[in-house]
Formats: sequence, structure tokens, C-alpha cells
Amino acid sequence: MDKEKDTKKLSLGKVDKLETIEHTPSSLHPDTLFNFMDKVDYLIEIIENKSIPARYCDEDISYLGVETIKKVAIPMRCFCDIKLHDLQEHIDFYGTCGIALQKKWGMDNGVQPLHYINPQSYLRRDFSEVFNSAIDHVNEESTELQNQLTDFILHELMYYKPDSGEAENRRTGKIEQKCFTDECEWRFIADVKSIDYEPIILGEEASNADYRNMLSASLKTHPEIALQFDYTEIKYLIVEDNADYERLLVSIQKLEGLSEMEKNKLISKIIIWNESKGDF
Repeated sequence: MDKEKDTKKLSLGKVDKLETIEHTPSSLHPDTLFNFMDKVDYLIEIIENKSIPARYCDEDISYLGVETIKKVAIPMRCFCDIKLHDLQEHIDFYGTCGIALQKKWGMDNGVQPLHYINPQSYLRRDFSEVFNSAIDHVNEESTELQNQLTDFILHELMYYKPDSGEAENRRTGKIEQKCFTDECEWRFIADVKSIDYEPIILGEEASNADYRNMLSASLKTHPEIALQFDYTEIKYLIVEDNADYERLLVSIQKLEGLSEMEKNKLISKIIIWNESKGDF
């Protein structure tokens, strides 16, 4: 064996930003990302600010088999790419008010489809072993490379979800068994490190709803790390009934910096779900 080659360090060079790749629409899924909420007030706030802030949401990671950590909280915003005629079950779980944006907009802004994990797979077993090791050594003196690998593992975890499990229904407050792959979830993770927030919360604090809500409220004061959009990138605005429609209508009519034509075009994208759901 060539000794010089054997001892030579591998150098990958500088990692450059990739050029924008042409977007190819799916032939099976809608070219749309939906985000749903349970109050029209939240939708109005999003429209008025042209911004979708992240929230610290708790995720059950018990499927990883980590004894010391059962939950984490992640600063994120979730979307789905489910066709309109299949949305009812998703709406029943997450709320009847929603915004739908072009998928290209999401991809350009770093929104990423989730990796659904089979808890019985070798992938899960390998990841659990590495994750356990990273947690065991998180407080020890580590090399820069070890710290980078630990950060990568935690970041990878943010885009993992089991294929099924229990989740709280936002509309009823009840815990239900759910097939998560049906959600076709895409996820935006906010760059909270840039504002000195924890990118992932482990342990008991992740289960503390008051603590998560406090952090989530403070994220609204940092629009620079939220998802920004233009009104032209909106495909649909979904409300539950006529009462919500009228409130959203009034809000759009008060928007500054838009012509009457632009306001009317935005209004034309509103779907009143209770009246239209049977047509899809």
C-alpha cells in the first residue's frame, strides 16, 4: 500500500452555496404547501405581516429508545402538500383556517420534507446509537469536529418523525393515534442561533407548554428569522365560515401599499371551507 496515500488527509474544500435548481412540479402531489391554524386571528396576523413565524413545538422522540429524553421542542413551522379534496382529515386535526403558498416559494426558503422513520428499521437503530453517544458526551470537552457532528445529529433529528404515533388534536385537545405519513409534512426550522436562542430544547423544558409559548411569543419579535412571502406567492386562503370570511375581508381591504386590483385578487383566493369542501 502506498504509505503517502494512506496517511494523506482527505480535503473536501470549501462548501459553496448551490445554484438555484429549476423547480419540477410533482405529478402526484399538489404544487402547494398548506399551513393550518385553529383561529382566523392567526391567519389575519400572517397576512398583515406577510410573515409566518416559527413556534417551539414539542415532538415525542420516545420511538428512538433514548432513556433520558422523551421529548424535544423545536422552533418550526409545519406544512403539508395534500390535495384539496383530501384535506378534510388534516383540517379536522389542525384547524380550518389556512394559507397555501407555492411549493417553489417553500423550497427557495429552505422548507424541507420530513423523513418518516420506521422504529424497527436499521436506520432508526443506528441513529439512536449515535444520538445516545452524542448526548452522553455533550458536556465533555470535545473537538471542533465532534461538536459539529453533534450539531448535525441534533439538526437531523429536527427532520425526523416516526411513521405513526400519538398526537394531540388541536381542535379537540384529545390525544389520538395518528398515521403521520398521511400528513405529507414539510418543515421550516428557524435559524434561532442567530438570535442566541436554543435551536432545540431537550428534557423537561420541552414538555412545559407555558415555557414553549413564552419562547414562541418572543420569536414574533424577530421577523428576520421568520418565513417571508409576497402576496403573489399565495395560492389560497382558507377560512371556516362566513364570519371568518368577513373578518379576513375587512383586514385585506385595510392593507396599505396595495392597489384595489391587488386587494381584489387576494380576496379572490379565499375559500370558505364549510361551503366549498363538498366540491373538491
